[in-house]
Amino acid sequence: MEKIKFKHLDLPIIRSCNLACVGCMTHSDHKNIKGLVQIEESREWLQFWSKRLEPEHITLFGGEPLLHPHFTEWCLAIREIWGPEVTISLNTNGYYLDKLIADIEKLFCEDIGLSIVVSVQTGHDPYLGKVYENINLLKDAIAQYRNGTWDLWLDEYEVNYKRWYGLDTNRGRSRAGFTVCDQYKLHWCMHYTGRGETMRPLYDYNDQYYETNHELCHTKNFVTLYRGEMFKCPPIGVLKHSLETFNLVDNPSWAPYLQNYNTVTPASTDQEIVAWFEQQQNPEKVCNMCGFTGPSGGSISGESRSHVLKNYWNYTL
Repeated sequence: MEKIKFKHLDLPIIRSCNLACVGCMTHSDHKNIKGLVQIEESREWLQFWSKRLEPEHITLFGGEPLLHPHFTEWCLAIREIWGPEVTISLNTNGYYLDKLIADIEKLFCEDIGLSIVVSVQTGHDPYLGKVYENINLLKDAIAQYRNGTWDLWLDEYEVNYKRWYGLDTNRGRSRAGFTVCDQYKLHWCMHYTGRGETMRPLYDYNDQYYETNHELCHTKNFVTLYRGEMFKCPPIGVLKHSLETFNLVDNPSWAPYLQNYNTVTPASTDQEIVAWFEQQQNPEKVCNMCGFTGPSGGSISGESRSHVLKNYWNYTL
């Protein structure tokens, strides 16, 4: 089988998160959502997919990935298994960025070259101040370790509140990069309604909104690999786990979403995998769970998305 080439592969490694973000695309806003994907239990299916897929970027995702006690080991395993060409990225809310400084020689050497994407999730302290302090601390530590300097190579702040930084070293531009987005200033599409036990899809499975939802979807290019199975996007990738957490698997609103959506696994044939990747680029009825369009659609404003730290929760993983 010739390897399938595509841009983005998202790899959720943890469901727990320290924030309670309204409208979280991976349903990690609730304190009951938890669970780790252990690296040693994952090597077999990682090896399987590495022989069949050739993504340009692999992003370690969550939940909050830096809550994973073996985050560094995940990065090293991805490089070992997928080889030198793929870009390894971290998508984080930034609250625990300072943890990376202890492993700076492992994560930011040229062989690994971890790239950081910080989605700043609220404009309020203590979170906001800590995140920007962590960003500056980590950028300074990386620059000192690599004997380099950061430059702002793309400023999209006026368009989408995002800035892109590159690291110049005496060996040229490093593959390590830094992207910072003030996500809390952006409107956010609803991927479901309700929360926890009241979580429901925006539309019935057989409604007509899936095609226009897919057309406007901002997650459709991020194929998701969760516990060995392939999914077309992050919200669908963790859906079953979320519904199991809240005993919603047999709920009449959700049951068709689980019963009718097909994934591929290491038990799938090469022909099935090729066919799935061709299909997943297209609208599917599972896209009715989101609210990009239609009478139940609409976005959550930055103010309405005001996030809070789960200070009341002992972060059981």
